[in-house]
Amino acid sequence: MQLVKPNKNFEQTLEGMFTAKYSWLLRWALHFAQNDAAAAEDLVQETFVRILLLKDALRDLDNIEPLLYTHLRYAYLTERRKGRNHAFQSPVAADFDTLSISLRTSASFDQIEVQNDLRKILVFLLWRRRAAKFANIFLLRFFHEFSHEEVAALCVVSRHAVDLGLARAREELKSYMANPQQIRVLGRGNAPEYKPLSTAMASDKFAIDMMAEIFGSPYGACPGRDEFDKRYRTLELRPLDNDLITHVVSCRPCLDRITRILGSKPPSSPSAGSANGATRSTLKPTATGKSEKKVLARIFHHGRQRLRETFHHYPSDLVIALNAEVVAVRDISSPRSVLKVETRSAATLELIEIFSEQGLLLLMLPIVDHPPQAPPELKHEIEFSGGRLLTLTVRFTGDGALIEATYLDPDFTMDTADEEALVAESLFDDAPDIEVVASIRTDHRFPAGDVGSATKRSFWQRLFQGAGLRQLRRGPIASAAFAVLVAVAIWICIGRRSQPMKAESLVRDAMRSESRLRTAFGPGVVHQEVEIRAARRTLKRDVYRDLDGRRHPRPQPLDHDEQILKAKLAQAEYDWDDPLSAASFEAWRERFPHQHEEIRKTGSDLLTVTTTAASGPLLEQSITIRLGDLHPVARNLVLPDQERIQVAEVSYEVVSWGPAAEGWFEPLSGDVPKAAARLSRPPPPAQSSPPSENELDVAELSVQCALQELHADTERLQVSRTPSGIAVTGIVESDGRKLDLSGKLRTIAHVTANISSYHDIEKSPHYESEGANIKAITVAAEDSPLDRYCEQRRLARDVCRESAHQILSSSTTLVTESGRLADLRAQYPASKSLSRAARVLLDQLIALHVRHLFAAIHEQEDSFPALQLEQASRTMEAKSPAPELHDLAQRNLKLVSELVYAGDEQVVRDAPHILQDLATSAQNVQAALSRMTQFTTIRTETSPIVPTPNP
Repeated sequence: MQLVKPNKNFEQTLEGMFTAKYSWLLRWALHFAQNDAAAAEDLVQETFVRILLLKDALRDLDNIEPLLYTHLRYAYLTERRKGRNHAFQSPVAADFDTLSISLRTSASFDQIEVQNDLRKILVFLLWRRRAAKFANIFLLRFFHEFSHEEVAALCVVSRHAVDLGLARAREELKSYMANPQQIRVLGRGNAPEYKPLSTAMASDKFAIDMMAEIFGSPYGACPGRDEFDKRYRTLELRPLDNDLITHVVSCRPCLDRITRILGSKPPSSPSAGSANGATRSTLKPTATGKSEKKVLARIFHHGRQRLRETFHHYPSDLVIALNAEVVAVRDISSPRSVLKVETRSAATLELIEIFSEQGLLLLMLPIVDHPPQAPPELKHEIEFSGGRLLTLTVRFTGDGALIEATYLDPDFTMDTADEEALVAESLFDDAPDIEVVASIRTDHRFPAGDVGSATKRSFWQRLFQGAGLRQLRRGPIASAAFAVLVAVAIWICIGRRSQPMKAESLVRDAMRSESRLRTAFGPGVVHQEVEIRAARRTLKRDVYRDLDGRRHPRPQPLDHDEQILKAKLAQAEYDWDDPLSAASFEAWRERFPHQHEEIRKTGSDLLTVTTTAASGPLLEQSITIRLGDLHPVARNLVLPDQERIQVAEVSYEVVSWGPAAEGWFEPLSGDVPKAAARLSRPPPPAQSSPPSENELDVAELSVQCALQELHADTERLQVSRTPSGIAVTGIVESDGRKLDLSGKLRTIAHVTANISSYHDIEKSPHYESEGANIKAITVAAEDSPLDRYCEQRRLARDVCRESAHQILSSSTTLVTESGRLADLRAQYPASKSLSRAARVLLDQLIALHVRHLFAAIHEQEDSFPALQLEQASRTMEAKSPAPELHDLAQRNLKLVSELVYAGDEQVVRDAPHILQDLATSAQNVQAALSRMTQFTTIRTETSPIVPTPNP
């Protein structure tokens, strides 16, 4: 399948079919969206995009309804999955291709924060563009939404130069977003500070304002009418100088003239449909005629735009979803990247989708038939710009299906930060009187800081190769001025303190890389061969580890020297079964205070972190990490007796379960399998001192974050705090759930988990079924105010019941989440002294509860239209809520109970009055949440370093 140059006649036929089925499709979309007209039109829009992606495979347009319904349903499930915020990696704003993709993908996030980040990016680029051509390249790609090839043609540079420029721009943007003081330009000082706003606007209006800001920041005068013809219609094309590009980027007439000459699309002009990726109409569901035609026109226009976005998109990750659930992710790190998934149940397989890390749907394959009706192998491919090809192959096996996605990019290169190429393409500072003094490189592999000498060397290359040669050619006066400039630069560089990369950030990145193995490879076994060098001998041993953490490896026979070595490592709290674990290295770093720490480059693609401890079972320990995949390849230890032990990786592979792999592990016992998840943190020594108050705070907050992450906050679990640690006890529904929770909680220091399943309870000799104690009672059913209201309005019973359930569920969530916030405030008041790690965890936990509260109040408000609540009731101005948030939530639940339950009071209010009070209550809760969000945002911004508690 090829996305470029679609068949116009077939596309018109497809649009005609979609128009005929629009009313039918919209009714189903309204059903899925619970009568939210705007959300329903979004689903219809997404369904049309999916049909466009499948147009080459469509055969029978007369019987299209089953296919339309299927893709509408999966569009809804995909959107719901995004709402749970675990589908993708949530890239920062600068990582997206365009403004439209950024706004569409971030629609479920805090729009105040998203829009402030985008404004901050624009402020920096408008300041940086005069000195750096790559800033203009980013403006053309991200805000004007030209493709890579169009940007290259417009700037008259190579396609590779555009890739380099975008990569460099993103590096500087991330440094600027983290700390604006990191970017300094000689003669202009530090980068500008941006003061965030406390309000957000509609996405379509925001996109229009962004473009108005660009075109409202002109630079220089328009060239003569023949200037562009001379530059673009010649046999000897030369790159445009930066001053001219800076002018063109902010001048709509000049940009229009160039696009006409090049025959490319005109500059972006975001509209209501293209900015946020949604039609977002205010039309009622029954609107027809001209209004419906306008909606369909927007749907078709935006569908073609989305197709163009996909065709020119360059993914960095591939994400496979089966039946709308993400099952595997892998990065694109070579010209040929392959992602394999094996499923044991082919009969339930309905749809396979491949997304990018930005949430763009790249390819999908509906599974219409299953074996034996289906062929043994299914294949579907799609072609992108630049000769790139994505192929999806499904091979049915005896016990399931093997799914393989292959992405081919013939022009792939890892050299996206080649400084010499940047200089050669004139993408660095073109203005002769402006030079970069300090530009902190932020490669995606380094969370903070720079790689020392590499950055310094690139600075001198830019200084002499860029500006120096130009100035020396201008004569003795220019040469003297340049000498003064060099002297000033040397003085600044000598006086400037380096900002080393933090060891904690590097090691934690390696830990996250380890934790992603299960997602990338699925069920399987890690087979690792390591070489251990000690004072007496050198030995090699095989290490086996179950990715699911459920199976214990079989004990291997050890000779006398090996037993002594294993005992020494055990005394040093070193994990014999996972000798190169970044998690155990980080646990040792945190448990024992260290006197000195350094990071050294020990190879072309290796960094070594060496830590000297002030106390503990080891004097010194180091870990070497391969930067290409953040994989630990070596660890060195210095024991208290000065003996050195070196551990290095010889080979590493991940293999699927089979007869050979089964032989490496102990068989599962007949009872409930014991959770054999390797400990991310080795247990503390038996005679160690009790944890400090700060350590207990971090442990307890980490437990609460982990329970939220595993959606276990509503289960029958109890978290208790004792002087010796945090204890988690309770009962869960299944043995598998118990293993999941116990395995996660045991990775947190100072935490013990004693969780049982119902199966465990039933096996207990003291278990007695509760069935004998159940008594039947009879209750006379009475109509609630809502029942009578629906009967008077002649509303369907099903609609009323669903609305009642939705209102009651959301109100209960409000009370629960606001109560948890109140408990956190009481347990951790502002006056309590917390460590930085505990403060960050607390902020994350508060933000999580606030998001749940926002979702609940929106769910409640979404139920009002189905009950025909008058518009005046929803838009009445809410009074300033003096009570606490928890009191407001309890007031909301009291009103809901009055509405949906049959009361025994003598005086019963009617439903319209209760609904009006409930709408006001919802507005009061939302106002209190908005103020809390502003407070939480300020608190978060004051913490520049956000450590990950425990992957």
